[in-house]
Amino acid sequence: MANGNLYIGFDVAALQSLHPKGHIELLDVIDRLGAEGLNEHVDLPQLVVSGDQSSGKSSVLAAISGVPFPKKDNLCTRFATEVILRRNDELEDIQIAVSITPGSHRPAADRHLIESFRQELTSMDEFPKMMEDAAQAMGLGAAGSVFSGDILRLEVRGPRMPQLTIVDLPGHMNSENKFQSAEDIKLVNEFVEDYMSQERSIILAVISAKNDYANQIVLSKARKVDPDGRRTLGIITKPDTLHPGSASETSFISLARNQDVRFSLGWHVVRNLDTNELVAYDRDDLESTFFQTTKWNVLNMNARGIHSLRERLSEVLLQQIKKELPGLISEIVVASEDTQREVTRMGRSRGTLFEKRLFVMELGQTFRDLCHAACEGLYDHPFFADDGVIKTNSRHLRAVLQNANLEFAKKMLATPPQVIALFKSHHTLVAEDIGLIVDAVVDNNEPDMDELAAQDLADYAEAFFKVALKRVIDEVPSHVIEPAIMVRLPKLLDSSKILEMPDETIEAVGGESAARTKHRELLQAKLHIYRRSNLICKMYVERRANASLDECFHTPEGTLESNDAPLHQIASNDLMVAWESTSYPAAWGNGGEHPGQDAVEIVPEAVTEAIPDPTDDFLASYGKLKKTRNGRKLTTL
Repeated sequence: MANGNLYIGFDVAALQSLHPKGHIELLDVIDRLGAEGLNEHVDLPQLVVSGDQSSGKSSVLAAISGVPFPKKDNLCTRFATEVILRRNDELEDIQIAVSITPGSHRPAADRHLIESFRQELTSMDEFPKMMEDAAQAMGLGAAGSVFSGDILRLEVRGPRMPQLTIVDLPGHMNSENKFQSAEDIKLVNEFVEDYMSQERSIILAVISAKNDYANQIVLSKARKVDPDGRRTLGIITKPDTLHPGSASETSFISLARNQDVRFSLGWHVVRNLDTNELVAYDRDDLESTFFQTTKWNVLNMNARGIHSLRERLSEVLLQQIKKELPGLISEIVVASEDTQREVTRMGRSRGTLFEKRLFVMELGQTFRDLCHAACEGLYDHPFFADDGVIKTNSRHLRAVLQNANLEFAKKMLATPPQVIALFKSHHTLVAEDIGLIVDAVVDNNEPDMDELAAQDLADYAEAFFKVALKRVIDEVPSHVIEPAIMVRLPKLLDSSKILEMPDETIEAVGGESAARTKHRELLQAKLHIYRRSNLICKMYVERRANASLDECFHTPEGTLESNDAPLHQIASNDLMVAWESTSYPAAWGNGGEHPGQDAVEIVPEAVTEAIPDPTDDFLASYGKLKKTRNGRKLTTL
């Protein structure tokens, strides 16, 4: 026992039985992902303990984890407790850090106060007092709500500590009373169902033998979120409360044998201590005696008792992680790429005046490039891609201008020139008046030279205006529209003008709202989590690859016979030796060079598409491979 009082009351040996040594590395990956905060954005494999009020959930969790959760009959779980068990071989003693994660329902004013709750336990005897302090910090009490959507996080670190996440949820409720309101019932049921709905969670559905299991809410909730029963393990508690030989006992034994409500993971029965036995009896001895001397001994040994439950949960959790890891890695990569694109669309941060002016200059350059492309009729930029219909407000400026020119010419040609029309009408009236006078004094047979001259002038004018009209139609676009609009448009946001803009204008144009700034910070925080998670997964895959290759190199002949072991392979038939090639996918960064150990990278698609079994050395098929590694040549036939 390490020199610490923390080991008193903390069943480390029980916890150690959850995980064989060969599986610690894989479980450590999930633990590190959770430590990075990935579980706030992506569902991670975990054990979720759920059941009706007073069903014995906390007793089961305490027996599994070794953490002394309150077990009094009149004390129900009033908030979710997330127990995070982490190994740290550098520590000589166990350290327990307690914090609270505010629920999404909390207003911003309350979040800081809730997040400020921090405690470091020096003894397990302090655990009950800590739970009371946490409840008080969440605002739980007689005067307020008796349930909270906040999450109590209990981080336990120490040597020989297994890596595991267990969540104890508030009990399901179906009726109001003086201790729980309709709002409490709604909050708790939605909160619990949200946890149970996470596809990578293993649901430990706790059923009390004190009540008819058909009436217990947890079963209907489990069937709702897991209709196939593939990730639910039923746990029956308090079997000692059933009358021996009764119909109820027979019914529950049938349930435990998976003959009624069927779950792919089956059922398990545990016999916990009641409130009168908490001190006087040894829990495990009492449970062992009960199962040996009652009708419950018809159950298989691996379906009864807390020891077999720990082993069973170890295997179930491990298989869940193995199954979900490839999809988890893919989800991380996709989320990272999506978040990066969103950050890119938002542009760089604009906190200082210099950054804002630089943003406006970049905006001006983009505007000039787009205007130049539009004026030249070059529509390769994505800006023009979503604008396929050429209309009045189309982005295809050159096409719009051409259509406008054609419409202008059509209208000009369709309407007679006003000058010619006025000249003709005026000439007719004057000619009539003059004709009356001339007729009176001149012989009608004598030609009227003035009239002939006027007619010739009208013909010449009409011919001139026809030629001039065509020239106007041709010259207006090139000598008016082009220099006035098309040439000047790209110069509206010239760099020199932006540099001369006053600071107030730059602040107004280049600044961003507080909401946008907050959104950018959240995106950058998410992107950091995704990239760190990518790196964790990639390093794990590389370690598994190198470990497997090292086994190959240490064979007596330095070779692998075709029937001795399959070739080391990872998703999509990409051999793991490719990890050591000199060329890397561009998505990793570094221009295709081998990334450094501290680099933050994106896991390549070859690693994320389909890892058959992340714990079995990634060996998938036989084949032929010639590879030089560290000066040695490996030949596989």
